Amino acid sequence: MKVKVSLKKEVEGKKWKVFITGFQGVGFTGYIALKHLVSSLKARPIGVIETPSLPPLVWMDGERLISPLQLYEHENFMFFIAEAIPPSKDQYGLFRSIVDWVVDGGFEEAVLIGGLDQRFKRGDDKMRCAATEAYVKARGLRVPVIEKGLLITGPLALMLHRFEVRDFPAVALLPYANMSRPDPLAAANSIALLNELYGLNVDYTELVKDAERIEQEVKEFLERREAERRAESQAYI
Repeated sequence: MKVKVSLKKEVEGKKWKVFITGFQGVGFTGYIALKHLVSSLKARPIGVIETPSLPPLVWMDGERLISPLQLYEHENFMFFIAEAIPPSKDQYGLFRSIVDWVVDGGFEEAVLIGGLDQRFKRGDDKMRCAATEAYVKARGLRVPVIEKGLLITGPLALMLHRFEVRDFPAVALLPYANMSRPDPLAAANSIALLNELYGLNVDYTELVKDAERIEQEVKEFLERREAERRAESQAYI
């Protein structure tokens, strides 16, 4: 599978230090966190990722066209937001290529934000983590690791695996989240830790205060996207 990272001309050749992403997994935690980070930091859209299996969806956000796989920057940080991802059979090729681009592109570390089913929560811990050996050696761990026997799945697992193969510092932050609905509170917990790790000052009180509204907005967006996907597929029957 040929995957291409297409950056705007004004940032070609620029180097970033930290790559951050998250996906629509447990509680949509990573997705909500990334959207809030990009919005709060006023991160600048700088490119897209192209792949033959790209989901056939685009839409407008104000005067800007949104593609399924978007890249944003803020200072030394790059954010990758996956609005939609290819089918499972095409995912490893895509995420392997993204990881290799990060490793070969001069980044220093990667942070992957996911969610962990809150039914597995024990004690007062707000989250767990999983990390590559290179990350543990370079940075240590600020939160306990995920319990033995619990599985990480999906794009986050594929990326973490490839980062380990490439001996690159990467950590997955896994705040406990609700399995049955979008969970802005879990996203807030991940942002709080990012603030500590990188000296950021991202205000996440909105995620806490307006959790019900944000949850409803995410649900409506997903329902609208699914309706558009069904309509698109029926058009070719």
